[in-house]
Amino acid sequence: MLKTKLSLLLLLAASCGAFGQATSAARPNSATMVQIINHKIDSVTQVIKITSDAGNLIRLYMMRGIAESALKHTDEAVGDFTKALSLHKPSNIFSAEIYLYRGDLYERTRNYQKCIDDYREALKFFGSNPSVASRLYTSIGYCQLQLKNYDEAVKADSIAMVNNPNSPFPEANMGFAYLHTRKYQQAADAFTAALYRYHTSNKKLLSDIVRARADAERKLKKNLDALNDYSMAINLDPDNRLAHWNKAACYNQNGDYQLADEEYTKAITYYKGDSLNLARLYDDRAVMELDEMKYAKSLQDDSIAMLYDSKYNEIYWHLPQAYAQNADFDKSVIAYNRALDVYRDNKNAVALIYDGIADEYYFLGKYDSVINACNQAIAINGQLWSSYLSRGRAYLKEDKKDLAMADFNKVASEDTAKGSYEYSFALFYIGQPDKAIQTMQSNIIATTNPALVVTHYYNLACLLSLMNKPDEAAAYLKKCIDKGYNKKYVLTDPDLENLRNSAQFKEAIGNN
Repeated sequence: MLKTKLSLLLLLAASCGAFGQATSAARPNSATMVQIINHKIDSVTQVIKITSDAGNLIRLYMMRGIAESALKHTDEAVGDFTKALSLHKPSNIFSAEIYLYRGDLYERTRNYQKCIDDYREALKFFGSNPSVASRLYTSIGYCQLQLKNYDEAVKADSIAMVNNPNSPFPEANMGFAYLHTRKYQQAADAFTAALYRYHTSNKKLLSDIVRARADAERKLKKNLDALNDYSMAINLDPDNRLAHWNKAACYNQNGDYQLADEEYTKAITYYKGDSLNLARLYDDRAVMELDEMKYAKSLQDDSIAMLYDSKYNEIYWHLPQAYAQNADFDKSVIAYNRALDVYRDNKNAVALIYDGIADEYYFLGKYDSVINACNQAIAINGQLWSSYLSRGRAYLKEDKKDLAMADFNKVASEDTAKGSYEYSFALFYIGQPDKAIQTMQSNIIATTNPALVVTHYYNLACLLSLMNKPDEAAAYLKKCIDKGYNKKYVLTDPDLENLRNSAQFKEAIGNN
């Protein structure tokens, strides 16, 4: 009777082993294999019913669990492994193997904490075997990574590397953990080490690691290195959708808008049916179009994003900005008020929204509303210098000079950055125009982002207009217009009022 049991177990083990092979030309088709394994499961079940010896039952439950696992009957397999473990003795080597099998099932079904627990039990048996210990610690590191326990992931992967310094997997896991914890240089170094050790033809795996290294490089502002890596990732796997998406973001940061647009458009094709990510993609492209000064397109893309996911908060942040830059100030105020409802639990965001509302009311000439909105913003964030500047300018319009000067002096004395447009305008209002111009010009020289440079040009044009320097103001304004700045916005900006009827202004906007 015992001989029959063991023969049956050996036959089942051989069948399960063959199930994992893909090279045999004589291999039965999948339907036949399923039938064979089901027959073996039934046979082992019959033997279990007549077996009382704990040692034999451990083997039987383990082998039936392996067969159930091969058929992807996860619950049944876990149940058999658990029954086997309930019979085990601490020194029984079968227990170690069962922990391995059950841990693997937990990992594949994303039950990561239980996987970690089983692999830690297995390490009690295999801890002295460097090769096996390295694989187990690597898997524990991966599970910790999925659970967002990034420090624990790094600890486990570090032990895996001690056991097998030549394995690329712990380095790759550590790279992702560092990426999530914003340790970008360590992430890039870990990915580089992993790629050096990889000897695999799995191009998709290599592509994703190269893409991740590019993400780290982009965060480090090494955009050329990042673009090279994104291109390499796409060469390895042309369908690496994250590489396309993040390459678009990298081009956007460089001001290479046409190339960014092509990559965003390509990335969109990979997310059909994925409403959440489509909303994010369209919104990302809409933000880029704001930098491009393509406000109608930005509004269109954010409208599409909202159709895909109306709960994606970023849309409500960007829509009012697009309306404002398109000189649709009433629509911008409406959109900002919708954003207030969306961000009502985020105080810092609410302060910035009120600050934006104040800007639009200033263009609309509603100075009491400007002051009220600024008061709301400042009550939340007492260091929001743009709100002090806007409120001071509104006070000036209402001929409340003392209140205005108090706000301007506060910005000039307490804005420690000493380089913002708010600081420059405050300097002008308190009687330091030369220093104000110098500060703005320094910003232009120090800025490499094309969209931000145009913004600096525009602010300097406004400042020079307020100083009644039409020739200089018009020169900077023309730079903005030549770069595509919205003429509709220019025609409504009260800061350009001193320039509006001059020949220089008409020439700058092309209205000769």
